[in-house]
Amino acid sequence: MSNMNTSYTTAIAEGVMNLWEGREVSGHYSDIYQQLDRILTIVCAVIAFVAVILLLLTIRTITWLIKKQRMKASINAKRISLVVLHSAVAGALVTLTALIPNLLFGGASWGFIKVWSPTTVSVLFYSVIAGSCIYYIYGLLLAFTKKK
Repeated sequence: MSNMNTSYTTAIAEGVMNLWEGREVSGHYSDIYQQLDRILTIVCAVIAFVAVILLLLTIRTITWLIKKQRMKASINAKRISLVVLHSAVAGALVTLTALIPNLLFGGASWGFIKVWSPTTVSVLFYSVIAGSCIYYIYGLLLAFTKKK
C-alpha cells in the first residue's frame, strides 16, 4: 500500500524486477506528493511563525490587562464591527480549511487524506485551525479592551 497517486510503488517494483532479471536499475524517481509536501512544509512554517507572533501579542495584551495598562472598553459600533470582521476572517479560514478535501482531493474525507496523503496536509489543517483560534482570541482582546 502507498500514498495516493504515487509512482514510488510502481518504480520500486520495476526496480526489483530489473534487479532480479539482471538489468540496470534506475534510481531516479519523482512523486507529485513530494513537491506538495515541500510546499506545505513552508506554508506550515509561515503559519507557525505568524501564530507564535499572535500568541506573544495575546500574552502581552493579557499581561497589560493584569497590570491595569488596558481596561475594558465600552461597546460601540466600531468595536462591534471589529468583532464581526474578526469572526468572519476566522470563520472563513476554518471553513476553507474544512473544504480542502472537496476542493483539492475530489471530495475525499479527512480520514482518507490522513491515511493516504503526506502528513503535512493534516499538519496544515490543524495549524490553520490553531492559528485561527489564536487570531480570534487576540482580535477579541483588542476589540473589548483599550489602553488607559
